[in-house]
Parts: sequence; structure tokens; C-alpha cells
Amino acid sequence: MIDLSEHEANPPASDESLEALADYVGKPLPMHYVELLKASNGLFAGERFSLYTAEDLPEESDNYDVKAQAPGYLLIGDDSDSNAILLELGDDDPPVFMVEQSSMDPDEMEPVAEELSSWIEAGFPLPDAEEDAEEDDDEMGGAGEDYEDDDWD
Repeated sequence: MIDLSEHEANPPASDESLEALADYVGKPLPMHYVELLKASNGLFAGERFSLYTAEDLPEESDNYDVKAQAPGYLLIGDDSDSNAILLELGDDDPPVFMVEQSSMDPDEMEPVAEELSSWIEAGFPLPDAEEDAEEDDDEMGGAGEDYEDDDWD
């Protein structure tokens, strides 16, 4: 059984919602993903991860053209910023990836977890946003440094 007591969970997804989602995807849904939706149809894990409901996922997926941009992947949520969280279809315990919502390019996907089940058990951790910001600052020559108000006088 999946323990979601540390997160803002919802009631379970209905069988009808899961069937409609599987029809939309056109492939069997990964077993561990179905178990997650049966434990909570959508959820908020801290301020970092939002799992889409079975009913909202098709619209979100269509908004980002996931079927065309990232065939073989299933959009399941976002990081409450500008990154999508996806599963690679074809396995009951698929790997989890993160990519910018504006891209959806599989070549740009960052691995989050080798298995969905271990990611769930770990509490849905995502790569550190501060680490990513520091890397961006380094690439920009430190342009993202914090400045005192006096620095701009």
C-alpha cells in the first residue's frame, strides 16, 4: 500500500477515470502509476510536485503536445515551476523524468528516478531547484547573484 500521509492527497481515481485515461494513452498504464492514482487521484507533494488527476491529464498532455513531442512518454505532473514530470511507457515500474514544459524533447529529459515505485517511496524528490539555478548562474557568468539595494544606487 502506498503511504501518502505526508502529502496533500485526494480521494482515489474511479475505475471509469482510469479506463478513460488508458484509452487516451492508447497503451496499458504502468501498474505502479495505476496504484498511485488509486491511492490518490492527483496530489501535492510539498511545494515541489503536483500529480495530475486522471481526468486532468489528457488536457494537460494536449496542452504540451506530449504525444507528438515525446512519444512513448506519459505526462503525470509538474514541479509547480516550468518543468513537466513524465514516465517512460512500456514497464509496470517505469523510470521518471523531468523536462522543461516548453521543450518536451526526450533528448533534454533529466532522469529523476530509475523506478516510479522507489520515487514514490522516497516522497517524490526532484532535482534541487537551487542547484539548477546555481548552474544557470555559472553558465551566465554569475548574472543571477544576489545584490544589495546599495549596489544599484
